[in-house]
Amino acid sequence: MRGYRALLISIALVVITPSLQSEELEINIVDLEEVGDSPNYLWGSSGAGPEWHRISDSNGTYLGNFGLNDSIDIIAINVSSDNWTVVGFSIKPEGNVTISIQRLDQINWAIVEFANESDGEIELDDGIHAIRIERLGGYGEELEYRFTISNRGLVDVEGRFVDLAWRFMPFYIFAGVFLISPLILVLWWNRHNFIGNSKKSLIIDEHEKGTLIKLKMRFVDESDSSEDQDKIRSSLKVLSEESWESVIMEFGDPEVRHLTDGLEVCAWRFKGRSRSVLVGIKNQTEEWKMAAIRFFSPLGRDIPIESVEPKMMFQGDEVFIGDLKEHTTVFLRVMISGAPSNINIHISGMVGGNPVAATPRNSLSYESE
Repeated sequence: MRGYRALLISIALVVITPSLQSEELEINIVDLEEVGDSPNYLWGSSGAGPEWHRISDSNGTYLGNFGLNDSIDIIAINVSSDNWTVVGFSIKPEGNVTISIQRLDQINWAIVEFANESDGEIELDDGIHAIRIERLGGYGEELEYRFTISNRGLVDVEGRFVDLAWRFMPFYIFAGVFLISPLILVLWWNRHNFIGNSKKSLIIDEHEKGTLIKLKMRFVDESDSSEDQDKIRSSLKVLSEESWESVIMEFGDPEVRHLTDGLEVCAWRFKGRSRSVLVGIKNQTEEWKMAAIRFFSPLGRDIPIESVEPKMMFQGDEVFIGDLKEHTTVFLRVMISGAPSNINIHISGMVGGNPVAATPRNSLSYESE
């Protein structure tokens, strides 16, 4: 009799035990369909409203379902801890759905970090974060999924570095304004100089243009009066390196232009009866010593020089310019006599103790006049 009772008790335990275990497994399962489908987008600046289902960071398994036209569920997870918490997660069935937990900025709700493994973990700070569950296939039919959240304890903060740069932002702003304020003050004090220089440059350009126009007219007139000669002389002295491009613009492209060893030579002639030749010499590199320029005819005819402005030594067909410092520009007007059909130019001097000479290919032609 006792053996029979023991057998009945054993059978009862075998039947009851699986039932108890099944109830324990279902204790923490929550059916998400009870609160309706979760939105498929992350909440905005107003925060997570009641339409987003909210769960805690405690251990639990949750059951959800995708409808026929549903593929994404966004769920809010609330982390309540003064320190960072390690939250583990997993999802089933694997391959058909994916899960990712997104750590959010608690001010603007921007995604700062995320983890999207099928079985992984992420460190979350205190606040509300997001769980994103997405269907990978099986569209057009309902799909049930189950995910598990596990609280794996606090993060060991010993030896960890925390970015506190945001706390120094007011100091950075103050330091920037403090360091740049002297420059702003200096610019304010000198504002008239900057404005004045631009106005002065415009005045110089207009004055230079007027000088070139008058100079061109006097070259054509070939007046021998002392007053005109003085004006030509002073005008040529006014022209400098900055006037080089202005002269080319006003007088046109030079009939002779040659560049050798950093020395540029240009020559203009004037239409009509004028036998005036304007020669510009621009030295861009080393100093030329004992520089001279000679005028000759390719046909062998003599081309005597009558005068040179500004005053320079000349003899026969050669003008002695002297030393040309580097980065200097010289303009001279040469009056020639006779009626040669073509005039060539030969320039010579000493550079670095070595004699240098050059003859441009082009010549000043008077054949058509």
